[in-house]
Amino acid sequence: MAASHTRATLQWFSDHPRARDGLAAGGYFLLGLAALQFGGYRLWADIALWYSGTAFIAVLAAMSLLATQRSSRPFLVLGIGTALAAVDLSMGGSIGVVFLFADFIYCAFRYGSDKGLRMLLALLVATVLGTALTVLLTRPHEPIVLIVIAQWLLVTLFAGLWGWSVRAERQRTRALMLLEHTRDTEAFRRQIAHDLHDKVANEISVAGLHIEAARLRIDQSNHPTIDRSLELATEGTDRAHEQLRQLIGVLTAGPERPTPASGTPPLESLMPQGRTLIRRGDRALPDAAQHTGIDPEALDRVVRELVMNAIKHGTGDVTLTTTAEQIRVSNSIATTTGGTARPDRHRGNGIGLTTSTALLRETGATLTTGATQASAGDPTEWHATITLPPSRENHHE
Repeated sequence: MAASHTRATLQWFSDHPRARDGLAAGGYFLLGLAALQFGGYRLWADIALWYSGTAFIAVLAAMSLLATQRSSRPFLVLGIGTALAAVDLSMGGSIGVVFLFADFIYCAFRYGSDKGLRMLLALLVATVLGTALTVLLTRPHEPIVLIVIAQWLLVTLFAGLWGWSVRAERQRTRALMLLEHTRDTEAFRRQIAHDLHDKVANEISVAGLHIEAARLRIDQSNHPTIDRSLELATEGTDRAHEQLRQLIGVLTAGPERPTPASGTPPLESLMPQGRTLIRRGDRALPDAAQHTGIDPEALDRVVRELVMNAIKHGTGDVTLTTTAEQIRVSNSIATTTGGTARPDRHRGNGIGLTTSTALLRETGATLTTGATQASAGDPTEWHATITLPPSRENHHE
């Protein structure tokens, strides 16, 4: 139980970096106070310009406050912390501030952006070269100056290398995880492609063969309606097989998508014999897509899904109404003799409508579905409505 609680606590701090930084800042402040209490200040008293016990505490508190932002704003924290460390050094320096300054350098190398890190490296190199040139030109007589410079150089070098090594290891781990994820995804995609080919594509091919065999057994002169239905079914299986082959090509070809077949069959081709698609409204689907900026292919896919839902789960003709504001698909709900909704033998899992909603969400359109109730309270009509975003002309105005 204790181990589980400890893991949960550590995970919580890992998911909340600000809380983690606050905890680290509090620890550094307590460490600095303890060091001041036991004489951990005026480390370089020979170069001190002034001294104030209250100032030591104030600088330590300011550095600790900065540490609460050590991972979210590492370069800003390092810049202000450098100025505060210089103030602390002018009083002789203290252990707590030295530790905090080293931590700021470590965080800059670990959490900083690549661009900011390149700028920091350039600034550090310029500072080292400038300090070396100043020492060569001035030749200070006091050896303590060279000792202080060397010690601060070692502090900076150690903290920077530590942060750099942690950053490099994190990037290496991320690259390995990305490579492993890419391999697993590719294998998963190929497995899906194989399953689609072996299970779905073959079943579609078998269905097409059975349809062709049924057409051969029917006398076309005596059964023209049945023959036309089988012809439409054959065309549908052929299109489904072609689209499935394209999808398999996408899954197996990686990022390079194969060129889809040109041309899309009209919506009327989806309707079975004896049922009709009734078009109403003052605008065609391509015009609605053009005026609102929606991808025509995405809009066509969604409308086809809605029409197929109406065909499978409803009865009678399907009405498609297209206006400047919305696209509406509706038809009657299949009912029993008593007027209640008939059980749907082909009820799906809703993935079609979910996918359609996701496609439209990226375009600014919305999809709603529902049923219109008669006076007796029984549902009589199913409808799906696509509310289009404002046209681009209105948007520009």
